[in-house]
Amino acid sequence: MCAPRGTVLGRRPPVGVPSHCPSENSEDGFTILELMVVFAIIAILIFIAAPGFATARRTAQDHAAQAELRTALEAVNTAYADNADLAQIDAGSLSAAEPSLRFVAGSVNIRRQISVSNGTLDSGLDFLGLAEPAGDGTCWYALETDTDPPVYAVGPAAGDGSCSADDATGATSPTFPAV
Repeated sequence: MCAPRGTVLGRRPPVGVPSHCPSENSEDGFTILELMVVFAIIAILIFIAAPGFATARRTAQDHAAQAELRTALEAVNTAYADNADLAQIDAGSLSAAEPSLRFVAGSVNIRRQISVSNGTLDSGLDFLGLAEPAGDGTCWYALETDTDPPVYAVGPAAGDGSCSADDATGATSPTFPAV
């Protein structure tokens, strides 16, 4: 037996005063329609937010690749200070100068790996090219010469998502993708 608030067991509340006992046929919970409305609202919010998250992720990947290229260029400057010849700098000497990054002499398709290529330009300047995949289908490139400040560029990755410093520097002169 359910006693109303403020009454003694066994006594009924006066007529017109609601009893606080649930009726025998009442059901608690949500209807299917209410649940469908809630799920529809959640789906709409996800639909609105998803492009923003994708853009933020792509931007973060690009910025991370750019920051790692700047760190790699610091390693190039450190190695250059040791032997004063860009043509002699290779992946091993850069790895010794900056152990947090992995330098490779071929193409790379994993972030935090940087492709290294060096040689001499038609103008006679030695160069060192670097490339890193951003992870979003783009490659970021940096080209360092003996006399000029570094030049940066961006371009599409190969079909397998890999990047190579050879793509940025070419055999004899730098050919950067359009920024």
